[in-house]
Amino acid sequence: MPVVIIKNEGYKRKEDLFNLICYIAEGSEVVSGYGITLDSIDSVIREFEYVKRQWNKAEEGRRQARHFIVSFEKDEFPLNTIIEIAWRIGALYGYRFQVFYGIHTETEHTHIHFALNTVSFMDGKMISEGPPDLEILKNNIMAILKLYKNEYRGGKYVNRNLQPKV
Repeated sequence: MPVVIIKNEGYKRKEDLFNLICYIAEGSEVVSGYGITLDSIDSVIREFEYVKRQWNKAEEGRRQARHFIVSFEKDEFPLNTIIEIAWRIGALYGYRFQVFYGIHTETEHTHIHFALNTVSFMDGKMISEGPPDLEILKNNIMAILKLYKNEYRGGKYVNRNLQPKV
């Protein structure tokens, strides 16, 4: 079963946001997201910062991004399924918050890094990040992963409804 890791780093400086986005992008075979354009690393960072400025929450000292990772066992899913899983996980917050993610395949365990803007582009509210909120995030991700795990066995889909469009 995949593992969900929610990083508890502060990312409280603009430099931290820059480093996180660069790390995700530079090691990724696939990048995508919600509420952002993917012209360049700089455009992603500018758009995260723009939302913060629009809602007067751009100052350093506040968490700039929430970082979490979903890691898969070797050959647990093919890449096209991991791409779909990443898209579905991003959708958990993408309707209100900017989400940038990248899929890293260069290690034994393919994994997805997510950076979530902590300020909503819809209303400027900060994302709730207390322990219960992080547990909800983790449980929602695990529900998506369990669905795929139950439907994809032995290198094939048991339920055709989940089969990604290729």
